Amino acid sequence: LGWCKSGCLSCTQPAQDQLGSCTGFSPSVADPCLEAAAGTLALTWSDCGDATTHAKVNDVQPATITLGTNTGITGTGSVDEQVTGGSYELDRTAAGLIHDSVKGDICSAKSFGINVLGVKVGTISWNGLACPVAAGDATVAMSVELASALPSSFASSTVALTATSTSGDKLICLNIDLKK
Repeated sequence: LGWCKSGCLSCTQPAQDQLGSCTGFSPSVADPCLEAAAGTLALTWSDCGDATTHAKVNDVQPATITLGTNTGITGTGSVDEQVTGGSYELDRTAAGLIHDSVKGDICSAKSFGINVLGVKVGTISWNGLACPVAAGDATVAMSVELASALPSSFASSTVALTATSTSGDKLICLNIDLKK
């Protein structure tokens, strides 16, 4: 992990001693310097919508993602009304160091970098819906690419997706968890 071994996140003892001044927090050891996760991460999901949410998620595939490769993630389900437009929000959390939120137009593709302490460790992309989407069966596609090796503390993360229609109605609520 080159980024772990340079700058203030070096795994050397002098760098550990200066960790608080370089990161602003004081753990006993910098987690990014611990064992790296490589290979695959398990993907689990849950539909967090309520009775007023117009889309119901029936499945999310694949069940695993491979680190270092761009992996398409597809949610399938149904929507009870036509979708002509709206917005989405992706909230991302991992290891207590990543917690950010990105927003966009549900009908437009957009990619966002995933950064840890200023270092890019991946990309998450919203593929955009082919608006208008008719009531009935629906598919939501996105993709994720994470570095081929991650600090093990970042190998567990959550992406919470919510979307609303142009009128403000709840369209979708989906939680995706990734774990080593």
